[in-house]
Amino acid sequence: MKTAEQIKNRQIAKQEEYRLRRENTYKSKQSTRSVIDNKFNSRLFDPKISPANTLNHELAKCTLVYLLRKYKLKCYGECRFVNGSRADMYIPSLSMVIEVRESESIKKLDEKIKNYPESINFIYQFTASEILEKDFVAKLYKIIKR
Repeated sequence: MKTAEQIKNRQIAKQEEYRLRRENTYKSKQSTRSVIDNKFNSRLFDPKISPANTLNHELAKCTLVYLLRKYKLKCYGECRFVNGSRADMYIPSLSMVIEVRESESIKKLDEKIKNYPESINFIYQFTASEILEKDFVAKLYKIIKR
């Protein structure tokens, strides 16, 4: 049988755990908000289709959104950051950007990457055809689980 002191200590521990969980959730929301430009109306799971891009580029972005949602990861398509730079796909929980390289040159893409916020830890570049291949699911899973 548990003593009153043990019960009280357990309640205090649960309250502290709950407080920390709430605090960490708040911090992650704050860090996401501080990176994303809200004026641009970036929305979760929205690949932002544009007729200016090629069909393969847009299909690749939609595939990424589908796979990330399947893995229960929040993502923003065509996300504009506070400093004005933009990414094809931003995954805030991993602080990761995925760029779909279809019509852009590598040099232009490298210039684009230099302007990303410092808080972005991982940047991956894939061609649209790579994303649309069957084995891309396994590649993405390995990247996410790192």
